[in-house]
Amino acid sequence: MQQNISSYDRLTPEDCIRAYGVDYLSSRRHALVVVSGQNSDPLLGILDWMYVDTQNSWVCGTTQGANNTLETIPIDNFDCSIHVALYENEAFLMADKEVEYCLSQKVDDLCRLEFAVPIMIAVLACNFVKLFCMVVTIWKCREPTFVTLGDALSSFLDDPDRNTVGMCIATKKDFENGWPDGEPKRWTVKKHFTYEAVGLQRWIGSNTMCAVAVIALSFALKYAIHYTTTASDIKTLWDLGFGTVTSASLIRWNTPILGSPGLMKNVLLANSPQIILSMLYIVYNRMYTCMSFSKEWHDLAHRQRSLRVTSPRGTQRSTYFLSLPYRYLIPISLVSIATHWILSESLFLVAIDVFDEHGNFDTSQSILTCGFSCIALIFLIGIGWLVLIAGVGMGLRRYNGGMPLAGSCSAALSAACHPLADEHDPALGPVKWGVVNISQGVGHCALSGRYVSPPVTFRWYRG
Repeated sequence: MQQNISSYDRLTPEDCIRAYGVDYLSSRRHALVVVSGQNSDPLLGILDWMYVDTQNSWVCGTTQGANNTLETIPIDNFDCSIHVALYENEAFLMADKEVEYCLSQKVDDLCRLEFAVPIMIAVLACNFVKLFCMVVTIWKCREPTFVTLGDALSSFLDDPDRNTVGMCIATKKDFENGWPDGEPKRWTVKKHFTYEAVGLQRWIGSNTMCAVAVIALSFALKYAIHYTTTASDIKTLWDLGFGTVTSASLIRWNTPILGSPGLMKNVLLANSPQIILSMLYIVYNRMYTCMSFSKEWHDLAHRQRSLRVTSPRGTQRSTYFLSLPYRYLIPISLVSIATHWILSESLFLVAIDVFDEHGNFDTSQSILTCGFSCIALIFLIGIGWLVLIAGVGMGLRRYNGGMPLAGSCSAALSAACHPLADEHDPALGPVKWGVVNISQGVGHCALSGRYVSPPVTFRWYRG
């Protein structure tokens, strides 16, 4: 020790407790604790602390044992924590004597980069396939794209579909039950639920998938709290940290695997829930896109609007970023980012290399596993319930009446796009859906850039 005295820092008792009262010690090694009073033997004892216990019981005091050893006092009947040692105990005791200061040996933090070659190869292969598909799509696909509602309506207005002539008030449900016969139909006003545009099965399926994920997280939280080796009250769980590596919240494998196989196993375990979260994002993004799509469609029955298309012409408008209005896009993106990050803090890879008192790497004590954070899981479950409530609530809203429910049914959309023969290029300007003419008591409805009137309840329409 005298030869390495320059590597030792003098710490106050409080600083010594803070420095060594951690789960995993990385920047310090030995500590020489100097106590007050006169002693016949300058060495009262040695405490060989291996950090295998989840509580740092030594901070509450030690007693002298046999053969120059120090033993921790029993802590079963009282709270022994760093906070208690720092702010509630009268003094820091070692061998029943008050500590004056510590000499702490500083060491450099050691770290290394680990990666699993099979995972790296799989990621590179997937990215190559994705890049190849993008290049082929750009190179081969030269036809106009149907990305937005405006793209479809613009195409149908420019080239009306003869197969849907005479079906101007046909709905999505009419085409699902069989192709309409094109005969006149009576108009009835109905305010449809937004889930009807998505489809009842898809709406229920999307929200059921979210509910199952939240319930699974709740069971995971139950087991995580059960296996946390500390008290399970909310304050203790909060003190354990948000995505913090602690000895109290590690998965204890019966047969730990180190090296590349162990790394692969734990990386896949830590990241597999992200796949489910990505699937939920796709499902809900599709659902809200369809709701937004139908909202834009129903608005065309109440005011003239220019079509929102991929490649604007005339007074047409450009499409939204990611095809969603910002009132949908911003919350969905923020929730997606937050949940992916919180999930990464809920279950994460832990790799700890342990070195013995001489600085030699000790594989028998080293750890390669996954850690978990109960408080992060609680936040994730809370967000999950909010997403589920929002999904159900949004589906139970109603669109304004006055428009056939088309959803994403291209046949129902094309049926509403049969303007009068003398109207040229209506898609290039603002359009509105309504009655464009009446012949022999039967009206004809279509998207038009001219003046249109709303259809009248119980009147006959065809065209």
